[in-house]
Amino acid sequence: MQNNNIMNLFGFKDVVFDSFNEDNEFVHVHAHVSKMSICPHCGSKRIWVHDHRVQMIRDTHICGKKSLIHLKKTRYDCKSCGCRFERKLDFIAKGHTMTKRLVCSIISEFDEVYSISSIANRYNVSSNTVLRILNCLSVSRDNLSEVLCIDEFKGDSGNNKYQTSLLNGDTHNIIDVLPSRSKVSLFEYFKKIPSKEMMNVRFFVSDMSNIFKSVKERFFKLSVHIIDRYHFIRQVLWALENVRKRIQKDVSSKFRRYFKRSRSLITKPSSRLTSDEANEVCLMLELSRDLKLAYGLKELFYQYVLIQPTKKRAEKCLNEWIRRAE
Repeated sequence: MQNNNIMNLFGFKDVVFDSFNEDNEFVHVHAHVSKMSICPHCGSKRIWVHDHRVQMIRDTHICGKKSLIHLKKTRYDCKSCGCRFERKLDFIAKGHTMTKRLVCSIISEFDEVYSISSIANRYNVSSNTVLRILNCLSVSRDNLSEVLCIDEFKGDSGNNKYQTSLLNGDTHNIIDVLPSRSKVSLFEYFKKIPSKEMMNVRFFVSDMSNIFKSVKERFFKLSVHIIDRYHFIRQVLWALENVRKRIQKDVSSKFRRYFKRSRSLITKPSSRLTSDEANEVCLMLELSRDLKLAYGLKELFYQYVLIQPTKKRAEKCLNEWIRRAE
């Protein structure tokens, strides 16, 4: 009875404790499965022992040490129905060498940022075992929101350099994370989503990627495509930077260093420049007509295009600005 109580403390039903010993790293628990008297298939009592075997089962830590259970299991033959069987144990899955609670402990480690190898070493399992457990976990996707934000980010998932995130634009909660940003993988993903759910998306927010544009045109035809003004501004600033770099190569070494140190000033809106910074910008613009023209277009974009209150007026002003830039 005492031995049964010991194994009950472990949460092991139908297991009898025999002994234990420990070394510097492990606690070794020796136990055996309790005997069976009835065939689980036909209910006959005419059963015989077929063989015995000892299975090594890894369990959670005991007193700070890794634990290893040496469990003696018995297989039986039923003379009535001919079935061969052994007692089913609820603390370990069939064919596994880890207890279910050890698997749960490994899963709990995923709440923090640990490497796969560190988790494997901590629980006396291989890195592949940890990866298999991780791959078995399924995370449900939230429904697409009225404001759907899609963006790429650099990650290390599989063989893909960039992944894709889907975000609820109202709550800022993550809807899903996709392993790739390729057009093929995105199309395959959205094909699996019911069309009724996609029709609920009123606003599709992305950067200026052609891939995201293709996704919007294919799956969200009725949605309004919104591109954050940051992406437009970035294109304008990149064009200005290209002019600055070209001019910088043709000036003397003295001014070349000055251009390089002051490159952040010409991209800054003039309304936010201090008087000293404004003087430095004026000096740079006096050295090049092309740079002065590019800077004027940048300021016109800030002061004329970005301030428009409606889509119609903004589109008209943007087209006028593009004609001037050409």
